[in-house]
Amino acid sequence: MNNWCRNLLLQLTMITAALMLPVGVRAAEKVDVDSILGVLDAEIERYDEYAAPKERLITSLRHQFDIAVSDNSRFSLCQSLFMEYRYYRNDSAYAYACRLEQLAEKIGDPEKIAWAALCKIFCCSISGIFGEAQSAVEHFNPSGLPDYFMAEYCCMMMFYYEKLSEFSTGIDQLAQFYNQRANALRDSIFNYSTDKDVYQSLIRGNDNLRIIPAFNHEGIGRYKSIIESRPHDSHQLAMIYFPMYERYAFLQMDNEKIYYLALSAINDIRSCTRETAAITDLATLMAFIGQLDRASKYIRIAARDAIFFNSRFRRLRVGDILPGIEAQRYQREKSRQQLFVVLFLVAAMFVAFAVAMAFVLHRKNVKLSNARDEVARKSSEIDEANMALSQANAKLSEANEIKDRYIIESLYSDSSFVNNVEEKFRLIERKIRAKQYADLDAIVGNLGIKQERRRMSSAFDTAFLKLFPGFIDQFNRLFPPENHFKVSDSGTLPTEIRIFALMRLGIDDAALVAKYLGISLNTIYVYKAKTKALSLVPKEEFDARIMAIPKQ
Repeated sequence: MNNWCRNLLLQLTMITAALMLPVGVRAAEKVDVDSILGVLDAEIERYDEYAAPKERLITSLRHQFDIAVSDNSRFSLCQSLFMEYRYYRNDSAYAYACRLEQLAEKIGDPEKIAWAALCKIFCCSISGIFGEAQSAVEHFNPSGLPDYFMAEYCCMMMFYYEKLSEFSTGIDQLAQFYNQRANALRDSIFNYSTDKDVYQSLIRGNDNLRIIPAFNHEGIGRYKSIIESRPHDSHQLAMIYFPMYERYAFLQMDNEKIYYLALSAINDIRSCTRETAAITDLATLMAFIGQLDRASKYIRIAARDAIFFNSRFRRLRVGDILPGIEAQRYQREKSRQQLFVVLFLVAAMFVAFAVAMAFVLHRKNVKLSNARDEVARKSSEIDEANMALSQANAKLSEANEIKDRYIIESLYSDSSFVNNVEEKFRLIERKIRAKQYADLDAIVGNLGIKQERRRMSSAFDTAFLKLFPGFIDQFNRLFPPENHFKVSDSGTLPTEIRIFALMRLGIDDAALVAKYLGISLNTIYVYKAKTKALSLVPKEEFDARIMAIPKQ
C-alpha cells in the first residue's frame, strides 16, 4: 500500500477512533497564554534550525534516488521524497508526483499509477490549482481498485473537497456543497476500511467510527484522549491541536483557543510544516486583541511559509490578511505619533507657562529677597543697637553698683575723717583761746593724714574685691606662674593691681590715678610698663584684656 496514503488515512482514522473512547465532560482548564506565546516566539527564532535536519534527510534520499537501479526502488524512494516535501515545499512535491506518474507508467502497475494520480491531486489541491486538480480527478478511474485503495481514494477526495470549501469561504452555498461532499466521502472511508494492519490497533472493535467530534467540552476531551493514547510526532500534534482550537473558538473560550492554536503553530514549526493555517489564524487573533506587533510577526512568518511552500492558495489568503494587519499597525503608529505631537504641544505649552511663571516668580523672589535682606539688615542693626544698649546697661549697672558702694564707703570714711578733724579743730580752738600755742604743733601732727590715706586704700581694696572677687585670679592668668601677684593677709592689694583696678573701674586718666594713690605720674607709667612687660599677652592687648575681666 502507498505509504503516504496509508499515513494520511491512519491519521484521520486515529483521530476519529480515539474520539470514541469514553471521556467525560471536562471543566475548563487554566492555560497560560503569555507563556505559550513566549514559547512560540522562541521557536520562531529557531525556525531555520528545524529545517537543517530535514534538508539533510532530503539530500540523502535524493542521492539514493539518483543511484537507484530498479524502477521499483526509484518509485519507493520517489514516494519518500514526496512525503518529505508534501507539507514542506509544494513545487518539489509536485515534481516528484510527476516522476511517480512517469515511473508508474513505465512499470505498468495500475495501483502505482493510481497512487501517482492521488499524489498529483494532493499537490494541486493544497496549492489551490483547482483546475488541474479537477482535470486529474475527472481522469481518475477508481474502478477495479481494491477496497483498501478505495479508502485511500475517498480520503484524498475528501481532502480535495475540504480545500475547495476553504477556498469558497464567503460563498456560503458553495462552501456548504463542498462540505457535504467531504462528509459523504468521510462515510465512504470507513465503509472501505478493512486493512487490519493499519487500523486494528486504533479501532479495537469499535464499529461506530462515523461520529464526528462534537463542538463541546466532551468533544475537546476526546481530542485530549488522543494525545494521551500514544506518543505522537510534531506534525500529528499540530493536526490534533488545530481542531481543539476550532472547538474552543466555537465555545467562545478566548484564552483556550489562543493557547491551542499557538500549540498547533509551535508543532508546525518543529515539524517543518510550511503549509499551515495555524500561524495565519493566530496572526488574525493577535490583531483582533490588539497585539499588533505579534500579529505582524506571525503573518510575516505565514507569508514566508506560503512563498517557500509555493502555494498560490495560501499566498492569496495571507495576502488578504497581511495588508489589514499592517494597516492597523500603521494606524496605531500614526495615532501614537499624533498623540505624541499633542503631548509635545501640551508639554511645550506647560514649559512655556512654567518659564513665564518662573520669570514672574523670580522677579517676585528678587523683590522678596531684597526686602528680606533689608529686614535682616535692619534687624542686624537693631540687634547691634540692642547689644550695645545691653552692654551700656551692664556697664551702667556696674557703674551704679560701684558708685553706690563707693558712696557708702566714702560716706563712712568721710564722716569718720570729718568727725576726727572737727574734734581736732575744737581742741585747737580751745588751745588758741587759752593761748596755749606750744601744743598746736602736736595737735596738727596728730591729724592722721597718713593713717587716713592707708585707711582709704584699705577701704578701696575691700570694696573693689567685693565688686570683683575673681579679679586677682583673672589678672594673674595674664602672667606666667612665677610672676603672679599676691594679696597680703590683711587684704591689701599691690600698687600694680590698684593701678589696673582703677582702670577697670573706668578711671583711665593716669594723673587722677596718681593723685588718688598719692604717687607721682611718672611712677604710674613705670608700674604700668613693668607690669605689661611681665605679661603673656601682647602689650597692645593688655588694657583690653583688663577691661574684659567680669565683675563676678
